[in-house]
Formats: sequence, C-alpha cells, structure tokens
Amino acid sequence: MTVSDIRGIPNRYVLELGGVDLSSDTTSASLGKASTSAQTFAEFRTGGPFALKVSAIQNFATGSIWDLAVNNPGSGVTGAFYPRGNSTGMPKFSITATTSAPTSDSSVGGDGGAVDADSPTFDTEWLLTGTWAQSTVS
Repeated sequence: MTVSDIRGIPNRYVLELGGVDLSSDTTSASLGKASTSAQTFAEFRTGGPFALKVSAIQNFATGSIWDLAVNNPGSGVTGAFYPRGNSTGMPKFSITATTSAPTSDSSVGGDGGAVDADSPTFDTEWLLTGTWAQSTVS
C-alpha cells in the first residue's frame, strides 16, 4: 500500500477502555510519546515512555473518561484504539495505561456562551505500560 492509497481515508476513531466504547465522550485521541521530561535510561533506549492523550467531554457518569481521570487516577485500564474504525481488517492498537488527573487547567466547567458551552471538554494523558501492540481487527 502506498501513501496515495491511504490519503483521504476518513478517520473513524473508536476508543474502548475497559471493554466499553467511549467514543461518544471522546473529541480527540492519540498514542505517542509522553509529555514527561524525566526518563530512565531504559525508557530512553526504547523511545518511551508512551501515553494515550485524550480530550473528552465532561461526562460525569460512572465509567466515563472523566470518571476514570478524576475519580480513579492511578488505576490501571486496558483498552483499544481503532484509528480506522473497528471493522474487520482495520488496524487495532491495544493498550494498558495508568489513569491520571486532567492535564487541562480545569476539569469542570468552561466558557459561558461559547459555541461548545453545552459540551465543555478536558484533556488528560495516561502513561502506557510499555508501548501499544498493533494488530488487525478480526
């Protein structure tokens, strides 16, 4: 497959955490290097540490991304990120992460009267245990 073969393919992101599809909470998600500046020698050699970076709406329901970040920081969660959707044959990235508090300045509320005032968001970054594992949805 060449670059021209994959350009223009729409992103159909799906984020599952703890076996639950939380795509309806998620406005942005990416896997990559963690923002932390302190690395062990072993992490440096492997290119890590790595993280799941998420922007999500402030959904206060039990099991939401907000609930995992704010009420359960430091807990372990397994999940999967599907950048092309979870249809058969599409790439799947399996992760194990440690939840942490929001990285944005506030986790509750937002700008009144803003276009997104009905759905304020927050940002969070969760360190991965190792890196992600790529496979294909079967």
